[in-house]
Amino acid sequence: MKQEATITISKCGETSLAHIDGGKLHAILLDSLRVRLFNDDGYWFAQGLEIDHFAQGQTEEKAKLNFISSLKSTIKHHLELYGHLKNLTIPAPKEVLDEARLAPVQNKLTHADIYDLSVKDIQGAKETEIAGFLPPQIVFLGSADGLENSKCVTV
Repeated sequence: MKQEATITISKCGETSLAHIDGGKLHAILLDSLRVRLFNDDGYWFAQGLEIDHFAQGQTEEKAKLNFISSLKSTIKHHLELYGHLKNLTIPAPKEVLDEARLAPVQNKLTHADIYDLSVKDIQGAKETEIAGFLPPQIVFLGSADGLENSKCVTV
């Protein structure tokens, strides 16, 4: 018997998260997640704004890579544990958003991937970029203004 796929779209501020659930295969498109990058005492940090996710690294590039890698692991974990990403789409705390508003540069993450839940080992997972979408990357954006008034909705 063929299972029909379900599509869930969450929106928080400018960020969209589309989840196509095909059973064991899940297609994810995370678009325009704002990420605050900052240096504190010689270490670099990356903090998601519309999704409260955080990573660090010894260099700015390593913090970005760690953010992407750990976010991918978190997405897969949420899919395995809950079967959906509703618990993932929680904005950063107000104090983080307030700090981000003062920062001169923000960044934006666009991520598209297919997660195969039949593969239990995250290292062996065959996660592939979806043709036609941008590969996981962090690109330049503007400010974080307006997020605290945004409604985060799932349809």
